[in-house]
Amino acid sequence: MPHKAVIDAARRRIVIRYDGPVTVSGLLDLLGELVVRPDWRPDFARMPVYDRAILSSFDPKAMAELVERIAAFRREYYVDPTPPVAHVCSDGLKRVFVKHWLAEIGRTESANDRLFETETEAHAWLDGMMGAEGDDASK
Repeated sequence: MPHKAVIDAARRRIVIRYDGPVTVSGLLDLLGELVVRPDWRPDFARMPVYDRAILSSFDPKAMAELVERIAAFRREYYVDPTPPVAHVCSDGLKRVFVKHWLAEIGRTESANDRLFETETEAHAWLDGMMGAEGDDASK
């Protein structure tokens, strides 16, 4: 998968740009690669960008597996409460999928996830959530 993750330590966030087909195993592999990087921190916010993603592999069974495995991943690697996640998707059809996924996540855990149409909106929200000094303003 040609996805790209950039860790912005100064802003305490990870921007993940999905490009091409996204699968449960591919998504988890990418997250697994991130947590072993020396610049990764468990309190960093995340900003997945889906504009170039192909999400057609997510039928109801794959969606349920994704929700379950992401929840387990968050419990294992992230601090509690989980840092904010600003999902970005400007494509209307893909937004329906991402909204459904976020609703499913919300049923299984108290995640701090939001969906935005632009990266500018997402960064502004994360700046507010993480505070000007990088402190988590939601605490």
